[in-house]
Amino acid sequence: IENQCDMESWVSTRDWRTSLAPKDVNLYDLAHYMLKPITVPYGVSADVTGTFRVGDVVEQSSSNAKGKVVAITKEDKDHEPPTATVTLAVQAGKFEAGTPIKERSGTFGEMLEVRCGNEFAHCGYVELLTNKAQKPMFFASHWWGEPVLSFVACVRAHSKVHFGTEKKHDNVDWLKVTYWVCAYANDQHDLGSAISKDPRDTSFYQAMSEDTCLGVISVLNTEPEDVAAMLYKRIWCCFENSMAITDGKKLDFTAPVEGGAAVLTHTFTQEDDHQADCEEYNNDPATYQAMREVGFPVKLLTVGLEVSLGQGQASFDEDRVRILNCINGDPLERSPPRDDSAPIEAHNKRLHGLLARRALPVLLRPEEDADKD
Repeated sequence: IENQCDMESWVSTRDWRTSLAPKDVNLYDLAHYMLKPITVPYGVSADVTGTFRVGDVVEQSSSNAKGKVVAITKEDKDHEPPTATVTLAVQAGKFEAGTPIKERSGTFGEMLEVRCGNEFAHCGYVELLTNKAQKPMFFASHWWGEPVLSFVACVRAHSKVHFGTEKKHDNVDWLKVTYWVCAYANDQHDLGSAISKDPRDTSFYQAMSEDTCLGVISVLNTEPEDVAAMLYKRIWCCFENSMAITDGKKLDFTAPVEGGAAVLTHTFTQEDDHQADCEEYNNDPATYQAMREVGFPVKLLTVGLEVSLGQGQASFDEDRVRILNCINGDPLERSPPRDDSAPIEAHNKRLHGLLARRALPVLLRPEEDADKD
C-alpha cells in the first residue's frame, strides 16, 4: 500500500475520482488495485470483439478493470465485428463479461467471455504467501471500509496483547499468530465456493468453528468518522459476533488510537499474567488488564448497544435474508424474513449484554484517565 498507492495514483473506489493517500486505502480499494489482480498470476483469457494488439492496455468502464494484452491466441479478422481470444495481464479490478472495453488509443470492443480457470489459475491471496495450511487461531470480524493500515495495526496489537514479543507463552511467536480474514482467505474470483446459502456452511463460519480458533477479534473503525463502528451495522459482522457468543468463543475488541491500537480482551491474557508479576499490580493479571484497557475508545462499544441484528445491512440482500432465516430456524429463502422475532431478540440481548460488561470497567475508570468523549 505504502509503495504502490502513490506510485500508481490510486483513486477511491467510492467515486473513482478522489486521490488516495496510503492511510486512507480501505479493503474495497485494496481488493481492486492489488488482491484481484495478483490472485490471477497468469492473467485471464478473454474472448473479445475489436482489433487489439499485444501491448495494448485495455480498460472496462463498468468494472474499472484494467489489463495489458500479452498474447493473442486466436483471431478472426474476417468476422464482423472482428473477434479474438486474448490473454490479459490484469492490472486492476476484475473484468466482467458482456460489457464494453476500450484501448487507450481509442479502439473499442466488447468482452464476450472471461476465463481464469484451468491453465489461468486463480487463488486466495494467502495461497501466494505460503504453501502450508494456515489453521486460524483467531477470526477477524471487520468492515471492509476501514483503512487497511489501521486494521493491520489493530491485529498486530491484539497479537502482542495475547502473546507478548518474546515467545514466553506456549512458545508462540506473536508475528506468526494466524488470523482468518475473509478478503485474504477467500478466492476473490470464486466467491461462490466460500459463500453458500446456509450461513453456517460458509467459509466464514467454518473458520470460526475450527478447533484451533481461540476466538473472534472485532475490529472497530474510527475512520471515516461519520461511520465509526460500522461493524455493528453490517449483518455479517453481527452474525459473526453473535455466533462467537453462542458457540462459547472468546470475543475481543480492538480499535485504532493515537500511536497504535487498543485492545479489550475476553479475560486477562497470558501476557497480562506475565506483566502483572510485580508489586505494582499486586501480582494480579486482572489489575494489569484494567490498566491496559484504559485507553480504549469506549464510545465505539456504546454504538453497539443500539444495534439490532434485524436491521443489519448487507451488500447483497439475499445474505441478509438467509442470515435472519438461519437464526430464526426458518426456510433459508423465506422472504421477507422475520427481523423482530424471539430468536433475533435473544441474539441482540446477548450481544448488548456482552458489550455492556466490556464497557462498564472502562467507563468507571478514574476521571483523570478517562476518554473525555
